[in-house]
Amino acid sequence: ASVGGQDAGVLTGMGRLVAVVPAAAGALFIVAHAIGDLTWPGPQGRQREADLEVRTVSEVTPTRLARWTWMMGTLLVVATVAFGLAASGPRTLSRVLEDGQTYTLGSFPGWWFGVPVLLSTIVVALACAATLRIISARPAVTGTSAGWDRWLRRRSARRVLRGSQLVACMTLAGMSLFAGMTVRSLGLGDTSGYLATTVSPGYVVVGTIISWLALAILVAGTLVALVPVRDHAPDPESLVPST
Repeated sequence: ASVGGQDAGVLTGMGRLVAVVPAAAGALFIVAHAIGDLTWPGPQGRQREADLEVRTVSEVTPTRLARWTWMMGTLLVVATVAFGLAASGPRTLSRVLEDGQTYTLGSFPGWWFGVPVLLSTIVVALACAATLRIISARPAVTGTSAGWDRWLRRRSARRVLRGSQLVACMTLAGMSLFAGMTVRSLGLGDTSGYLATTVSPGYVVVGTIISWLALAILVAGTLVALVPVRDHAPDPESLVPST
């Protein structure tokens, strides 16, 4: 037997569309960068010169930022799968009461939200990886040294990674916040008094921790995206390659 709880109604209806809004915005951001790098002007004129240098993605991407971005993406996938497995329905979560009945609440980020989030996460990750490869392979800036050209590529890669990690953090924070709120409400029981449900401290603690972690992830992702980074440009004297 089961007893019904209240559905928060926030993530229903158009909820799946709302869940993938950060990913959609991030994908447009990354695609815009990819178009800019694909149309990057190469050497022109009757006599064209270009430095032949093999560049890899790892050479033009900031290491710590890249690790953070992929870590947030992986954590988003893990959390989405965990929420889907924990859910009692497509968007609900249940708790077994003392009398053997189940107390069910929503909206919980189960598979109804998890599937589109996983698909959009894969799209953003592929777009990010492809754009980083385009940045590493684009033509060198005419009239600049290898150091300046590498610095410009790193700046482009940093912008792409900053946007990608913000998408992952925003989506993960949103999913975790609603999951934490539902778990905590499930632990508090029926506050209206119509259902004889007792407080479960374990649910309350876990839900509170998840909610606070969601806020921490959102703050961290925002800081990574907005706080300036000290990335000193090469010496201006090295702008023009020596002959």
